[in-house]
Amino acid sequence: MSEQQERTKGKARSRRPDVKYRPVKQSHAAPGIDHRTATRYSTPEEKELAEMALYDLEQNQNRIILAPAPGPHFEGHKIRVVETRNPQWYIDFGAQYWKGDREFTLKRSRVIQALQRVVKGRVRGNGHERELLEWLKIHLPLPQNS
Repeated sequence: MSEQQERTKGKARSRRPDVKYRPVKQSHAAPGIDHRTATRYSTPEEKELAEMALYDLEQNQNRIILAPAPGPHFEGHKIRVVETRNPQWYIDFGAQYWKGDREFTLKRSRVIQALQRVVKGRVRGNGHERELLEWLKIHLPLPQNS
């Protein structure tokens, strides 16, 4: 055994600071598909479901407006009124992320990004995609073509 091998025996080998990290190349996998995170291609049904949900989510968003109070207590008295709400499937899906007053761990932008990835053809194993697709298959059925 050489002198250097004896010195490094039992020590973790550190990465050189001047070399950027590069993930392991997978010659058998297509671009954007990673077996380590259980990424897979989306099916046509999943794409259609994601397109519907994405359209629904982008069109319907919580919007609160100020309206004149029905029984004003002073001049210019206004109350907050809900003008439009989130889609019902999104409210139900988000209920599992509700931890209490002002503690909501689901981010709308992450759900939109997950749906966009499915529409583009990828379902990541470490994102919201799988959980969201299972939820949508139950709560947002596809229209039947007859």
